[in-house]
Amino acid sequence: MSKRSADPAGGHFRLLSSHERLLLALGRYEHLTAEQTRRLLFGPGSLTYVQAKYKDLADRGYVLRVPLGRPVPSGSGPLVYSLDRRGRAHLVTQGIDVPRRLRQSEERSRSSPLLRHSVAVVDVLILHELLLRGDARFAVARMLGERQLKGRPIAVALPGGGKQGVAVDAWVDLRIAQQGGVEQACLAYEVDNGTEWQVAWRRKVRALLAYEAGPYRAAFGVDSLTIVVVSQTGERTAQLLSWTEQEIVEQGALANADLWRFGAMPRDPADAVSFFRTPRWAVPGQDALTPLIEVNER
Repeated sequence: MSKRSADPAGGHFRLLSSHERLLLALGRYEHLTAEQTRRLLFGPGSLTYVQAKYKDLADRGYVLRVPLGRPVPSGSGPLVYSLDRRGRAHLVTQGIDVPRRLRQSEERSRSSPLLRHSVAVVDVLILHELLLRGDARFAVARMLGERQLKGRPIAVALPGGGKQGVAVDAWVDLRIAQQGGVEQACLAYEVDNGTEWQVAWRRKVRALLAYEAGPYRAAFGVDSLTIVVVSQTGERTAQLLSWTEQEIVEQGALANADLWRFGAMPRDPADAVSFFRTPRWAVPGQDALTPLIEVNER
């Protein structure tokens, strides 16, 4: 599949099916690095190919590229890609609903920590797609990303007075074919990049407890909920787990401890089996680790 369009640099640009795949992925995930795109759409060894396709699209105004910034003092961070004006217009002509457009100035001015967080959220969402490809028992009924959720925070009443808007980083309605039928597992993700201190985190825990108590069901129309806290390291996971345990004890909410799961990203960000199926997730107040998703083996 290809389509010719005027090239801002002169001549004509042939929009190939490989370019289309990148635009569709950006329409779905909003932000992607070249490595995430390779993981999602292409095989090992194709990173240079993906980077070249993105350059084609960026040079012609289909995608915007923003440097992520350096995660360490030396070296450079990757480029983060999002839809630019022509890319959005192209998807709209294909009848594809795309997120609200950010002006280029807004996108370019986002700080590296915010972009890094967006990239980390996408890492988690990609794992769902990889899970589906590897196991036909799983299906995604709905998937909401960071921008969709942050644009519609849910107001909750906090213990002791006051209100707070709650918007998790991602939400996925996962369906699992079990022996007795299809099970629904709705996963609300909090993706942590190590930037929140204890006071802010414990306030978030209070808000999430209030969120689960009623506003969540009204907003999403489902009862199923597991709050999945994904950290980048085991040490940070232990810290957030400890703070959460302290807060739910203080709130008298130990009965809701099973609402939570705490764990770190797998070393291999494409290892969906490890992420979902192995006992690597901690529950407040429990010593034993548990899988995120349990499947009745036939």
